[in-house]
Amino acid sequence: MRRLLIEEDTQGLAFLKSKGIVITEAMEPKEVVNMRNVLRPMQVKYIEKYDPKNGKEFIKVIDAAWAEWEKKNVK
Repeated sequence: MRRLLIEEDTQGLAFLKSKGIVITEAMEPKEVVNMRNVLRPMQVKYIEKYDPKNGKEFIKVIDAAWAEWEKKNVK
C-alpha cells in the first residue's frame, strides 16, 4: 500500500510540474514559521467564527503544538 501511495504521489507531482506548477518540496524551518505567522490571523478568525464555543481553547492547543515544533526545529 505504501509503495502504491508513493507511486501515486510521484506521478501526481510529475503531472502538476508538467503543467507549470511550481512545487516546493521542502521548506526551511524559518520559512515555515514565517508562513504560519502570515496565516495565523486568518486561522484565528475562522476558528473563532465557526467554533466560538471551543475556538479559544483550540487556538491554545495549536499554539502549544507550534511552540513545541519551533523548539525542536528552529535554530
